[in-house]
Amino acid sequence: MASHPRLPVASRPAGSYDGGMIRRNTLFPALALFAFVALAALLGACGRGPTAPTTQPGSTTSVASVPNDSGPRLVSTVPAATLILVQLGAVDRLVGISTYDRLVLPPDQRDLPIVGDYESLNFETLLAQHPTALVVQTADTRLSPRLKQITEDNRIALVNIRMDTIDDLYAATRMLGAASGRQKTAEHQIALVRAQLAALSRRLHDVPRRKVLYIIGKNPIWIVGADRFMDEMIQIAGGTNVGRQVGTDFPQVSRETITVLGPEVLLIAAPGEPAPRTSNDPSDPRIAGWMNLDIPATARTGAGGGRVYVVTGANSQLCSLDLPQMTLDLARLIHPELTDLPASIDTLPLPAASAPATGGASGGGR
Repeated sequence: MASHPRLPVASRPAGSYDGGMIRRNTLFPALALFAFVALAALLGACGRGPTAPTTQPGSTTSVASVPNDSGPRLVSTVPAATLILVQLGAVDRLVGISTYDRLVLPPDQRDLPIVGDYESLNFETLLAQHPTALVVQTADTRLSPRLKQITEDNRIALVNIRMDTIDDLYAATRMLGAASGRQKTAEHQIALVRAQLAALSRRLHDVPRRKVLYIIGKNPIWIVGADRFMDEMIQIAGGTNVGRQVGTDFPQVSRETITVLGPEVLLIAAPGEPAPRTSNDPSDPRIAGWMNLDIPATARTGAGGGRVYVVTGANSQLCSLDLPQMTLDLARLIHPELTDLPASIDTLPLPAASAPATGGASGGGR
């Protein structure tokens, strides 16, 4: 489509929350972590104490997993970064987390002290953990002078990551590997993710490109736009993200705009929710509400009709080392006719030239 003058994009103030990250110039109110926030509230994990000292339930320095040696001691306020630390085998280096991190941790690691959230840190709780590094995500120009001063005075490395794109994932993984003493593991995992994505891209290179729209918020409606890792995932998975026509990041749209965009595949984010009985079940209330849209994805007859899917992976909106598996899962929804696609990314053949060496994946160190 050449132009769409009736595709509205909401104006969005700066500093909003995005999957555990503070964004610039976007209004994206925790869309990538709705499931985590809701479940955390049920578990009593959302207690805040951003300005006064607090003791969170279960928050104690006697937790067996808290490191008591002279090695790295990390506090992470970015759920995606916390998940990557778990994937690097560095969860034992965590001494503190944010309000939203608990459900990305193994069950036996969820009693770590909470130092606040993306909006505000409890500096007394933070300093009580004696961290060597603090993981954040915000624009350098938006880092608070007080945070910079406190980390400098207490010799706490400020690990400020970006998680917008796949390249950002590689850079963040390296930074987290260095901060946690898992450099070799980080490099191995980066090489593996690159090889798996390249193999998946080659496998899907010649498939017909289906128009995809990924809805990540329903009231109001927010979609995946351009210049984000989820946009890149759709491309690798054999789709064309029509949300790019509306704008970058995560634009807000109307149902009328969705009709104009005419997606052939409609993906509905429901992270952490129960999986549907079938992958494309019009009786599922999460799907039924979209079936009255006059778009190819809701057509019940003809080739490619009825492609409205609920994406329920618990971490499906976090940019992590699970990204190749998440992309394969999207490919299986976008191209269900490709019955030879494996269910697990680990069984996708990798060309010998791109397969990473087998050593270094399980251990840390330099």
